[in-house]
Amino acid sequence: MAASHHVIVDKARKRISIKDNLLRELLAELGATFLLVFLGLCNVAQFVLTQHKVNSWVSVQLGWGLIITFCIYTAARTSGAHMNPAISFMIYTFGQLTLKKFLLYSLMQLIGAFFGSAAMYAYYYPLFDYFDGGNRTVSGENTSSAMVFCSYPGAHMKDAIFGPFVDQFVGTAALAFMICVICDDRNEIPKYLRPLLIGLSVVMIGTCFAVNLGYPWIIQINPARDLGPRLFSFFVYGSEVFTFSAYLYPSRHPSTSSLQ
Repeated sequence: MAASHHVIVDKARKRISIKDNLLRELLAELGATFLLVFLGLCNVAQFVLTQHKVNSWVSVQLGWGLIITFCIYTAARTSGAHMNPAISFMIYTFGQLTLKKFLLYSLMQLIGAFFGSAAMYAYYYPLFDYFDGGNRTVSGENTSSAMVFCSYPGAHMKDAIFGPFVDQFVGTAALAFMICVICDDRNEIPKYLRPLLIGLSVVMIGTCFAVNLGYPWIIQINPARDLGPRLFSFFVYGSEVFTFSAYLYPSRHPSTSSLQ
């Protein structure tokens, strides 16, 4: 009986297994980015929606680092676990990714981020209502729940143009540089340690640069992680998520700095 059971399971596994390598890679990017955004936004939601009583600013940064580490482990062997169009673009410029794959990876990352934010909203919906009484607003430091989804500039950056561009350029360039250093075989860093070091580099970047556009707890160095949740939050908060101050800069310019 046991032998026949294993035969049936093996046959079923072969039938449902995905044999197309590209499809497997795309699903890996979608799944890893979904998990990244779902866990990451839950991390932020606990901080924002409890008015900083659960989690602290530092623990949010550490949480993002751990989340990124384990999400990389989930897809690294299948797709490379980019989870970030800026990183996929960098790898494309290195000649290690075709234009077709870059575009498809970016699309899957955006879709994964969109549904990851939807899952977080469904999970914490009662807490959103408890925080704002059902009055969903974008503006207001102590009354806005929109900042759980994506970045908005701090008061000192409001209506600025050049500052947000520099902020995103520097943060994403730092991430891209650290990934290059960590993944350079000449540095002889064991592959099993690389996801952890990349996660720690995100913690470092967050503790250095989060106060401008990630105000005050996240640093936007991932276009999909910002734009996907922003698109979802449009259906919750309305068009102000696209018009509040200089929103375009965190969503667009990280890909530019990954060229450096």
